[in-house]
Amino acid sequence: MPIFPIALFSYDRPLKIAENQFEIEVFETPILRFQFQAIQLNRLNWREFINQPNPVASALMAKMNIAVEDRVRVKIECLRMIATLRLDPARTTVIGVFMESYLTLTELEEVVYNQQIEAAESRIKEILMDVDYKAVLEEIGMARGSAKTIVRQLRRRFGAIPVELSEEIRGMTSDKLDQLGDALLDFKSVDDAQAWVSNSRLA
Repeated sequence: MPIFPIALFSYDRPLKIAENQFEIEVFETPILRFQFQAIQLNRLNWREFINQPNPVASALMAKMNIAVEDRVRVKIECLRMIATLRLDPARTTVIGVFMESYLTLTELEEVVYNQQIEAAESRIKEILMDVDYKAVLEEIGMARGSAKTIVRQLRRRFGAIPVELSEEIRGMTSDKLDQLGDALLDFKSVDDAQAWVSNSRLA
């Protein structure tokens, strides 16, 4: 199958048009030129996507060009799109967590947001009741902290550890990390840690 390269830029600044090619030159002679489709979210107007039946658009709206006075409305519109699409719980959670991560409201905005949620249609309220995005984010944050601590402890005991092992640990759930935290006290080498992680993957 042909491959179509796309670069998705999610940064807030700069606003100037992003490059859409990469070049390597040797002695001022181009030896490689790679072109790709550049999608720069901070140059897209969120209003152009609110009526598109696309779950990706509903998530990425949080990183588009949003005026300060529109931040609350964008968050409400993201929820409304999710409600309209009627996605399965897993996809709803992914989009909601992305939105909460990249469109964090101020305290004053939260007050306005909560007022508007109270007046919103029932389907939006159902989504918020089904998935507590903030709780999910807190759990993710705690898991990342636990993983970081475990990796640091392994390095202090055994020196350098394989990159693959640290990445696997960072990808574990909170429950698995708790079990690993208890088990690592009995490890005699990095191999013990690797074996434990491999076995937990199969469990």
